[in-house]
Amino acid sequence: MAINIQDKVGVGVAFPFILNRGGNPKLVTGSDLIKQSMAMILTTDSPTFFLGELKSKINELIFEQNDKVLLSLLKLFILDSLKKWEKKMEVVDMSFEIEDEYTNCYITFRILGEINTDSYVFPFYKNLNN
Repeated sequence: MAINIQDKVGVGVAFPFILNRGGNPKLVTGSDLIKQSMAMILTTDSPTFFLGELKSKINELIFEQNDKVLLSLLKLFILDSLKKWEKKMEVVDMSFEIEDEYTNCYITFRILGEINTDSYVFPFYKNLNN
């Protein structure tokens, strides 16, 4: 019997919270669920209600220079956060594109037990107004 992606990853409520026509929350699975989980992990900088430890250290880097040190720390903090909180996938590759006020973090990942990879772009903003 073949195991489908829904059995491996599960099903979750869409983030941001969206209701369908029947008034039920929209559900997502597969890579979409992983990407939403990554977004929540990487953008959370303060304790959450149910998981007080769910956060990343990325926002500590807002005042760092746009240089190799920033990229190294971004990579370290992203990998640490995702390894700790998202157990259903592994990061395959990570690259960066530096702009004046933000840095795009290109994260290539694979759902455990799958061959195909997918990608997620996390924008790290240096300007507090964004």
